[in-house]
Amino acid sequence: MGITVRRRAARNRWVVTETSERGRHQRTFKTAEEAEEYATKRRAEPNEVAFMGVMGCTQRRSFMEGLLRWVDEYDTESLAGSIRQVAAWFNDNAEGVLLGRETVDAARRMQKTLRKQGLDQSTINNRTQVVKRVLSLAYREWDWLDQPLDAKLRKPTPKNERHIYLTQGDVRRLIEAVPDEICQRSAE
Repeated sequence: MGITVRRRAARNRWVVTETSERGRHQRTFKTAEEAEEYATKRRAEPNEVAFMGVMGCTQRRSFMEGLLRWVDEYDTESLAGSIRQVAAWFNDNAEGVLLGRETVDAARRMQKTLRKQGLDQSTINNRTQVVKRVLSLAYREWDWLDQPLDAKLRKPTPKNERHIYLTQGDVRRLIEAVPDEICQRSAE
């Protein structure tokens, strides 16, 4: 494919001619600058197409679009509270963030903010899981991303212990379940 710029003196115009296997196409301009700008743009298009994909740039989606699609298509009742909290945080602190590295960076900021607020690690992990799930679906199911990014977010193991206190009935049943010979040995 060739692109040429020439001046047509008879009409006092500049002509950009594109030649390809499909034929020849011409476009006229009043000034040389306009013609050169157009020609430069047309010369760069094949490289941009090769760089961005076969049919041009893939449409970038926002995190909130992914979150809404996940809620619409899947059963998300178990994470409803975390989803609401994450949506509110992204609306307030990262509005319009696009799916990709920007989402990962915003999620890390969210984790840091939640730690400073003094929330338990398990709560932070639940909210991080919401972001990871949207990133995972965007790559695996919806083809919105070119690479998996969900593994870039870490969820540290929570250090908060779970305390279970026995009721009087639990203690009574536990004592009754102990064999008599163990009770006699402990009395000696």
